[in-house]
Amino acid sequence: MAPAQPLSTYFCKVESQVCSVFLLQGCQVAHMLMAWGVRKITLVDNGRVAMSNPLRQSLYTLDNCLNGGEFKATAAVESLKRIFPAVEAEGIVMAIPMPGHPVNSQEQENVLDDCRRLRDLIDAHDAVFLLTDMRESRWLPTLLCANAIKITMTAALGFESFLVMRHGAGPFSSACDSSAETASSSSADLSVNDANGKHRLGCYFCNDVVAPTDSTSNRTLDQQCTVTRPGLAPIASALAVELLVGILHHPQGNSSKLILCGTILKRVSDLLYVKEILSHYPSNYKQSVVIPLLDLAQQQHGGWLPVSAMDAVAKVIEVAPIRVYEVATFYSMFNRTKVGKYHLLVCGTTPCMIRGSRGIEEALLKHLGVKRNEVTQDGFFSVGEMECMVSFSMNPKQSLYTTDKVARDTKLNFIVGCCVNAPMITVADYSNGSEGYTYNYFEDVTPEKVIEIVEKLRKGEKPPHGTQNPQRIRSGPEGGNTTLLGEPKPPPCRDLDAC
Repeated sequence: MAPAQPLSTYFCKVESQVCSVFLLQGCQVAHMLMAWGVRKITLVDNGRVAMSNPLRQSLYTLDNCLNGGEFKATAAVESLKRIFPAVEAEGIVMAIPMPGHPVNSQEQENVLDDCRRLRDLIDAHDAVFLLTDMRESRWLPTLLCANAIKITMTAALGFESFLVMRHGAGPFSSACDSSAETASSSSADLSVNDANGKHRLGCYFCNDVVAPTDSTSNRTLDQQCTVTRPGLAPIASALAVELLVGILHHPQGNSSKLILCGTILKRVSDLLYVKEILSHYPSNYKQSVVIPLLDLAQQQHGGWLPVSAMDAVAKVIEVAPIRVYEVATFYSMFNRTKVGKYHLLVCGTTPCMIRGSRGIEEALLKHLGVKRNEVTQDGFFSVGEMECMVSFSMNPKQSLYTTDKVARDTKLNFIVGCCVNAPMITVADYSNGSEGYTYNYFEDVTPEKVIEIVEKLRKGEKPPHGTQNPQRIRSGPEGGNTTLLGEPKPPPCRDLDAC
């Protein structure tokens, strides 16, 4: 390994959780960090200010370029102090050792000293920001940050795109856990899970098969995009700062769960489930999987389908997005707006309307203090309308729309319309989140009964679904059957050969 080319790696010391921190593309990020209350910033850079820097980096002026150029780290710190004298900024001139850059024997001791110094700097700060021009210069800091369990941010600019990301926390619950004994105890945890058994985020290099190599030799213009695309730096800087602010304000900090919107592959188990679903269909009929994948996406988004999720389904089954929109907007099982944990659907078909469904809906809306398709402030309930509901006779402890394996394997005994038990409501239960949801039917309801059901759900109870009329068995008449009470008689036997 050899000293790196000029770079801009920043370390930030967070004084309190009120002070939100992120560093990216040095000059722009430093301005924003001070605005968010960051008062301790350490800048590491071994380059000198060139004539092109003042045009692209706001902390440098023409005076910094004279006489061969000042060191970037010290020049940037002086500029920060002129802007805000209360900032405690320190500039360190140091190179970052990199893989793929060999060193001679005379430099080995100096490189090892740089490694130790880099480790000490990382240990002494709360957040680390990797903003170097070369990919390989981020490799050693990434490993040290994972071992020290530091908030780590990476920003990389490309000719046609840019990347802003946070690194996942290390596999150990605290710095004292990162001993050799603990590290060798479970190789599986190092690759997938954290100390609590949860899936942890990866880092900038997690998808690499081999360690990074020299990327500075014979670089094309698009690999020098801080020069060719100077406008990307402030854009990425703004996003990076706000990302760190969100992490510092989150109760779980850097261990907060990653939420991907507009995807159906949030977890490893989801990827396996999608592959399992696709395996049941011919490869040239992938579009037939649209409903199961929409159902999975709806589970992951808390009971509704944003356009981004439908676009993700379209990519998986390789169709135009409009083909997915057509299905999602046709079937009432898919919600196009956000819903509560319990989505109450009042049947609006003619039999239910005749039997008082409008009064039931009015009672629900008044009791919950919302309008149709609005969500209560606590996020528990929403009220909608549905028509032509069908009741399935299944295992009494299961309902149709569930990801539970027992329920999926349960055979339907018979299917009947709910019109005979009007009025009725359906409760779409999304309280289990991405683990699955159920549709439970409540028939023969009254305004008083639906309010009672709502209050039981609010308390975490599971009211018995089906008919709410104690005088009725399923869809039978009140008081029991009055006809066809005897054993069914088969038709008389006849000699078919005589025909």
